[in-house]
Amino acid sequence: MILLVPAGPASGSPAAATPEPRITVVFRFDDFSARSDTGLETRILQAFRSRGMGCTFGVIPRVAARSVTDPSPQEEAPLPPEKIRILREALLDHTVEVAQHGCSHQTARPWIGGRIVERLGRYHSEFFGVDREDQRRRIALGKKILEETFQVPISTFIPPWNGYDWNTLSVLEGLGFRNLSAARTGVVLLSSSLRFLPATCDAADLPRAVESARGLQDPAPVIVALFHQYDLLESGAKTAKLDFPGFEKILDWVSSQPDVRVLTVAGAAAAIPDLGARRFWWNRNAVLWRFTPPILGSHLPADGRSLYLTTPIVRSARILLLRVVLAACLPAALVGIAVFALREGKP
Repeated sequence: MILLVPAGPASGSPAAATPEPRITVVFRFDDFSARSDTGLETRILQAFRSRGMGCTFGVIPRVAARSVTDPSPQEEAPLPPEKIRILREALLDHTVEVAQHGCSHQTARPWIGGRIVERLGRYHSEFFGVDREDQRRRIALGKKILEETFQVPISTFIPPWNGYDWNTLSVLEGLGFRNLSAARTGVVLLSSSLRFLPATCDAADLPRAVESARGLQDPAPVIVALFHQYDLLESGAKTAKLDFPGFEKILDWVSSQPDVRVLTVAGAAAAIPDLGARRFWWNRNAVLWRFTPPILGSHLPADGRSLYLTTPIVRSARILLLRVVLAACLPAALVGIAVFALREGKP
């Protein structure tokens, strides 16, 4: 597969003279488990290691052995020794952050409507709508397994299928988690102490997202690039967008950008103050970017859905968008009222 990425800033250009990286990129790789492709994951780890970059791995403590989309009782497969070994080595040289990706990644929802219903939205979830105590038990068990296996504290939680509810948030806080990485469509409690870093784009779209960030005067935009093994052609998946050489080309391009730094989820949470619930609340409605009037073109990036903007920037943009929408709707409303009044006034 031929992959085209933008050229880096020219030497001597203003971008090349940037003293400190302004854009933070986080790579998030989900579904590392007993059932995933160890050979491909070893190549992914080596790709990050050879470039001195880190990646957050969403690790399933003991995956549903038969099918994660089947809610019926089934055995769960723990991480085998080889999987544990390669992650321990990656932890030692800071190539990876181990994040908890659910407990078994098994859906809690009954299979109703088959694939037709599944295509209509986010159908599966291990935790959404599940009793709070059941959530606490399963999340605590998964955390205990990972911490005992790798001898490191687990501070980041990634819910399977990005699905969670208000109970999940309180459970995570109670169990000592500090960071949540899901999607921007999830719920939020403004009183939550969690740090939110939702996925914003696919790995294949990362160069375009960086260029979008450069087009906006945001002092600290964040991009969380999510990918799975099935996004790579080498996995055998027919829906893959990228081959492994293309993925490495993206890593090379990112590492050559002077205004970009690569951190893990936990690393970004520690380095960036503005990652609390309020920033997530302002960023969470992706509809803001889908129906942007042309008048806002100079105020918003070309693809705002690929960016996690700082609170003041996204708040200003949303307020401006609301004003434009109201200004556009007011004349139509007045015309409607006038027509109604005229019709009512007829004898």
